[in-house]
Amino acid sequence: MILQKLYKIMVIDLMLAFYNGHCKEFKGEHHEKM
Repeated sequence: MILQKLYKIMVIDLMLAFYNGHCKEFKGEHHEKM
């Protein structure tokens, strides 16, 4: 049970990090165009 919880937290953390990084890159490109 504990390992499953840690695995879920790690996966969610990686997904959030990837999502935030992608959003920052998208916003940066959009800002440069403007």
